[in-house]
Amino acid sequence: MRLTRGAAAKRIEDYENEILHADTVFRAEYEANACPRISYREFNLICLIGQGGFGRVYRGIRMENGIEKAYAVKIQVKDYLREGNRLQRAINEKKIHYALRRSRFIVKLFWTCRALSKIYMITEYAQHGDLGQICRTGPLKETTAKEVLGQVVMGIEYIHACNVIHRDLKLANILIFGRGHAKITDFGLAIRGSDDMLRRAGTPGFIAPELLKEEYSLVTEAADWWSLGVVMFMILLGSHPFYEGELNDDRGINEAVRRNQLRDMGMVTPAARAMIIQFLEENPERRLGVTRARVSDVQKHPWFSPDVDFSRFLSDDFEIPQDFEKDPPVHPVTPSAHEFSGEDDGAEAEFNDF
Repeated sequence: MRLTRGAAAKRIEDYENEILHADTVFRAEYEANACPRISYREFNLICLIGQGGFGRVYRGIRMENGIEKAYAVKIQVKDYLREGNRLQRAINEKKIHYALRRSRFIVKLFWTCRALSKIYMITEYAQHGDLGQICRTGPLKETTAKEVLGQVVMGIEYIHACNVIHRDLKLANILIFGRGHAKITDFGLAIRGSDDMLRRAGTPGFIAPELLKEEYSLVTEAADWWSLGVVMFMILLGSHPFYEGELNDDRGINEAVRRNQLRDMGMVTPAARAMIIQFLEENPERRLGVTRARVSDVQKHPWFSPDVDFSRFLSDDFEIPQDFEKDPPVHPVTPSAHEFSGEDDGAEAEFNDF
């Protein structure tokens, strides 16, 4: 990280101390399970901004001192969570996400809510949507991509310093806020280093090849760096690095990743090409971000250095010189009254930890 004088140097010192003590702070926060609760009645749901097997995410408005403030409201159905280990995963997601809140590179979880038939997670609302939405209009310029991914690298650094593996890093889980500030979200598949290390998880196309093998090995931090390589390829070239077809063909994508035949990278710069290849190294022990100086190797890579001053990302004042869309695409769905199902009376002990 390039040092500068004065306030910037102090920010760097504070950040390095934050990384040094991240695991200790995280473990205490995780065990405390102290994410505050709030009534869902505080929020007026405006429009649907995302959905999947996990549930739905709405843009919600809360009045604060007479001013409307936007939040993202993630809603999951209790009956769905009762199947298998889904409830425990939801509780784990909440505990991990809230315990990571001290990082400026992680989307902040503010509150949870419980109703009779649903649970809610209230997080920061990203004005510009996610990288997948942004890149629908075309790839990013390399100068912009460096600034965005530089912030993501620092987010990954903090996550790994907390002994957590994200396991689902992808375009949809990197959100863009005002001034182009990038943050990582969705810890539904995240694990602590001591938990569930043999369990395969992730989104097809972003899952590291070692986890697709029949005799797949332990999940390590290397899996997140692989996923970042896929993200980098896609935001620079507008397509998947190994697969040409529709990204909803899970089997086809996984087979393409197993074959490990990297597609042509066209007109990207030699430094970008080299970095992508190093992130998409088939052997996880030789992957960029894992070897030698780890995150420092990523930050000092010729694609980033000397163009990117990572200390800038520690200031609220920095801005990416890119005109992101002010309003991300949203689903034209009016929230149903059924999204709010009456106050939880606390009778369901299984949900007490949420």
